Amino acid sequence: AVYDLALKYINIKMRCEKEIRNYLEKKNIDNDLIDITIKKLKDKGLLNERLYVKSYISDKIRLNKEGINKIKNELIKLDIDKNIIDDEIENADTDEMSSNLEKLIDKKINSNKTYAGDVLKMHLLNEFINKGYDKEEILEILSRKDLSNNDIYEKEYKKLYNKYSKKYSGSELEYVISNKLYQKGLKKMD
Repeated sequence: AVYDLALKYINIKMRCEKEIRNYLEKKNIDNDLIDITIKKLKDKGLLNERLYVKSYISDKIRLNKEGINKIKNELIKLDIDKNIIDDEIENADTDEMSSNLEKLIDKKINSNKTYAGDVLKMHLLNEFINKGYDKEEILEILSRKDLSNNDIYEKEYKKLYNKYSKKYSGSELEYVISNKLYQKGLKKMD
């Protein structure tokens, strides 16, 4: 009965030992029975950590567009043998990851309506480091991108002018506006 329960659980999607163990523990199943069930699954080739890691990495790169650092940390949390993780990460498709990163960066730059220059660069850097991408690779891609945006500057200038012209005027108004624009990384590009 416990074996059938575990089988049903892994039929939904591939699982690692820790996931199966946690699942069965939540069902209040005795640890000895869990150990026997896991051994039986391994013996029948239904529980294979290497295949799991390979599949996990592939899915995270292709479907979730995650970077290798985040993927590695998630796998470590699953108590999978570090050697297996390292081996499979070394075999991962780095070209696809680089391509994903470039597309994601382009998408963010094109949809950006608020920031420019160094401020935009820092936002993108932080976002993609959090997604698990390598800092050097992010910076290398960003170095090839135009992060200035006069359209955003003009739009933000008008918005700030309308907001602050009721309160300030003359050089004080210009100072307040240019200060707010600077905080967003916006500079007038001539």
